[in-house]
Amino acid sequence: GEALTPVAGLPPPPALLLTPPVAVPPPPVFRGLRQKENPPMPADLPGFATPTDCARWLATQRNDLEPPARAAAPVIDSVLAEIAGDPDCLLARMSGSGATCFGLFETPAQAQAAAETLSTRRPDWWGAPTLRR
Repeated sequence: GEALTPVAGLPPPPALLLTPPVAVPPPPVFRGLRQKENPPMPADLPGFATPTDCARWLATQRNDLEPPARAAAPVIDSVLAEIAGDPDCLLARMSGSGATCFGLFETPAQAQAAAETLSTRRPDWWGAPTLRR
């Protein structure tokens, strides 16, 4: 998960990253994967005019590692609930094999405001907005 490749046509959705102070080692998460033959994401992604369009499409996708990661670290449920509880959050999901989660927002100001609110409520969690423009 360290190598990132930009996706053509993907708008830079403002996001909030939030991580609880819990280690979630990948080996147990991968061992907990029940089904390993799930269909892959489509080779050609649809075009997205706005971050909301992107979030709506992503809501139809899945992270197969989320159920075993949530079983290994139930705090992930709380992280996702905190992010999704923000009224401006378009989508809250877990990233990779956990425990970092993210929320997508329409504007950088909304992502920044959510980061500030959550840092006050959960000062022991690491959080940061991604404000790429």
